[in-house]
Amino acid sequence: MNLYDTFDADVPTIVLAEGEFDTAGGKTARGVVLHSELFDARAVVDSTLAGSAVGEVLDCEGVVDVPVVATVEDALDHCPEAEALVIGVSPAGGELPAAWEAEIRTAMKAGCDVVSGLHEFLGEQPEWSEFADTWGSR
Repeated sequence: MNLYDTFDADVPTIVLAEGEFDTAGGKTARGVVLHSELFDARAVVDSTLAGSAVGEVLDCEGVVDVPVVATVEDALDHCPEAEALVIGVSPAGGELPAAWEAEIRTAMKAGCDVVSGLHEFLGEQPEWSEFADTWGSR
């Protein structure tokens, strides 16, 4: 899938980086926040760093102060116009951790499309496809 064919530029985005934003495991999340020309990161979800901002966590100047929050619900409170949730970490084995399922469902219920590079293709699983169809997300 070509994301540029799927999304308009600067789509308001929440980045899920639970427990990994400031580690090597969070490199995709950091790349989206710092360099994406497609996704406009408005909040990062990482409960271990909640209450901080991206500039503080990464110790870099010139970064728009994107908040780091504890949950997707907190991110939606900050950015109700979010249209996408990017899964910005790759857990061991590339499989979706069960603990993230509720977070992803919360985003989908709010109309966010889910962008994932996991080895587990959510769109190919009937449970996730049906849920997305119900809530009008992808």
